[in-house]
Amino acid sequence: MKRVAYMIVGIVGILVVPELRAADEPCRFRWRPGETLLYRLEQETRVTHVTATGSTEMSSQLGQLKRWRVLEIDATGGAVVEVTLEHLRLQQRLPNGQTWEYDSASPAGAPQQLRDQLDPLIGKPLAVLHVDAYGQVRQVKSATAGALYSFQHELPWVIAVPGTPVSTGHAWSRSFVIRLDPPLGTGQQYAAKQKFEVRSVEGALAQISFSTKLKDRPTDPQELLPLLQFLTEGEATFDLQAGRLKAAEVRVDGKVEGHDGPGTRYEFHSRTWETLTEAD
Repeated sequence: MKRVAYMIVGIVGILVVPELRAADEPCRFRWRPGETLLYRLEQETRVTHVTATGSTEMSSQLGQLKRWRVLEIDATGGAVVEVTLEHLRLQQRLPNGQTWEYDSASPAGAPQQLRDQLDPLIGKPLAVLHVDAYGQVRQVKSATAGALYSFQHELPWVIAVPGTPVSTGHAWSRSFVIRLDPPLGTGQQYAAKQKFEVRSVEGALAQISFSTKLKDRPTDPQELLPLLQFLTEGEATFDLQAGRLKAAEVRVDGKVEGHDGPGTRYEFHSRTWETLTEAD
């Protein structure tokens, strides 16, 4: 361990002060005014629906480049941040076998329906959020309709952190509410809980696992279908010294049987990878 020695003039002796190790740092987000963070996201999703008359499958591949900018810092260590979608790439395979593609770098060949929905999102702020030092949203100051719904229950950087020093085995949780707005529902709300645990700490990097469960799982299979996509699990790498998410993998593997009679089945599978590519 490095030690810093300070020589005090006129006093014989040396005062030795230990340097703070990464593991001693509180596990919290750290913001700097004007700082920007660029994250690349890749997502693969597959939905299978088996009914009495056959089965259908829909899949998608999504790529995003998101830029976060710190606008101001508050007295509690939180910040006001702005997120902008710099680039978007989408490929959708519909149940009828048709494939739709969109790339914001060259959108001219995309179906007009996709362009009408996605073109207005590119290069403009999607949301301005007041976030705390634990990575949770305290206030949505402004947002597009889609971003507003997303940040009502999703964390901006995948995980919430405890704000204290952590070591292997350290665990914590957060409670939140999933609200199903159209087209998923009509405003129904479901209490959920997300659990986090430190798997390892190596140098400045903490490996953190997480899982999400409903506090009261619906007994009606139909009611459960739109909730599957929110029941995530995965792992994240958090930089304790820099106070930011480095990378994360998020998984969903949900299945409901008998939702539309005997032999019917609905499956939702998703993999998301998010990586910090630039910080300045």
